[in-house]
Amino acid sequence: MTIDQSEGRGANLVNFGFDLDYSLSDTISLFSKTSYLNGSADTRGLVPAGAPTSVAEIASRSGAGVGSVTFVNGGGAFDQSNAVIEVGAWRVDKDLEAFTTENGLNFEFGSHTLTAGVYYASFSSRDRWNLGNFLLLEAVSNPRVLNMTLDDGRPVTRNGFTRGSFFNVNADYDGEDVAAYLSDEWQVNDQLRLDAGIRWHRHEVTGSLENNDFGVDTDGDPNTLFNNDDAVLNGTFSNIQFSKSKVSWTAGANYAFTDDFGAFLRYSRGNSFPQFDQLRDGLRLVQEIDTIEGGLKISKPVYSLFATVFYNDFSGIQNTQIVNGAPIPNVGSASAIGVEVEGELRPIEGLSLGGNLTYLNAEYDNFFALGGTVDASGNQLERQPEWQARGRAAYTAQLGSIEATLFGSAQWVDSRFSDNLNTQVLPSYTKVDAGISAVVNDRLTLMVTADNLLDSHGITEGNPRVIGSQGVGPILARPILGQSFTFSAQFNF
Repeated sequence: MTIDQSEGRGANLVNFGFDLDYSLSDTISLFSKTSYLNGSADTRGLVPAGAPTSVAEIASRSGAGVGSVTFVNGGGAFDQSNAVIEVGAWRVDKDLEAFTTENGLNFEFGSHTLTAGVYYASFSSRDRWNLGNFLLLEAVSNPRVLNMTLDDGRPVTRNGFTRGSFFNVNADYDGEDVAAYLSDEWQVNDQLRLDAGIRWHRHEVTGSLENNDFGVDTDGDPNTLFNNDDAVLNGTFSNIQFSKSKVSWTAGANYAFTDDFGAFLRYSRGNSFPQFDQLRDGLRLVQEIDTIEGGLKISKPVYSLFATVFYNDFSGIQNTQIVNGAPIPNVGSASAIGVEVEGELRPIEGLSLGGNLTYLNAEYDNFFALGGTVDASGNQLERQPEWQARGRAAYTAQLGSIEATLFGSAQWVDSRFSDNLNTQVLPSYTKVDAGISAVVNDRLTLMVTADNLLDSHGITEGNPRVIGSQGVGPILARPILGQSFTFSAQFNF
């Protein structure tokens, strides 16, 4: 099997369809939306097996010392005092096909607007995955591949590979969704508007999945360490079948005290059915989401202010982490309560000053991680900060025939945890962006933007394949992008 990393990640898709809106009378209209999609969404990627380490640590896993470490492409011996890293060459092939259609009627009578519709989708995915295939690399930019032998003569690598696959997927999935819904919007009077809707949804999935044998020594020789613990498709298959129906609904109200001051309130119950990958891993719960939100909104010529209070309750949360080559399930519930305030001030012509502040108290409830072995209830939701703030400013002025705008923003994100066990801390960070645009004429607009102007450092995600603390020394994490400048030009023909 060849894995060409230059192919990267992307989609090669064909998608076409049509939308139809047709008035049957002054009060009744028909709508129809249909689309067809076909193609592939493949991934080639290098995925670290862990943080940078030493060749001595790798040798110690086999109870030996380091013999020799050389470059696969020649170039002599590797300096064993330098760090190394194991990186997996992953390959995921997905052939996709989907047909969707939604059809319905809108009825207008009196102060009511009634909508009734049906939805149908048929979709499939043909998955071929090969995960693992760890290469031993220098822990530097543009690294070279290494070969390694222990001091007792046992080879750790073959052509740079320290092991083969740890997980394979050969699966064919087919799914079908059928739904029907009804909604009504009622303008009770000039101040009060009410709306409500209900939706019935049935989700069905069938699939065929080839089974893996794990821990296979593919050459039967325990002294060749690079292939002693592989996953191999074994020619036997498991079937996947899932079929459930759920009802979702929502109701809301909007009241205008004056033309520029109003309030709103909404309750929603939604459902999220398990998808192909979750069913493959044995996760069959239907997630239920309850949302309550309400707020006030003021809009004046000089200022605008919006304040929202919300509560979310999630039950049936389910996901997996791939740890040491195995998918580990996490299942449970979570809840969140928060407040968001957003405003904008327009003190003089051309100048606007705005910002928003968000407070979020989000915790796991009855949530069990690591296959049900650890109770994470009460922990803060992963990657969700308690506080976030953002400020923005823009000034527009006429410079002769050119309309110029200077703009900037600053964002502050509170500290968070990268994992559901709350052991991997993601520090708070601040990021500043700025730019200037110039509308030269009706056809030409020029713009220069600076992203992360102060070149600040921030981490948005830790290592999802590590359970517990990442320890001391180098870690794997996803940073915000560094300082960059972009020039763009737009020409309207």
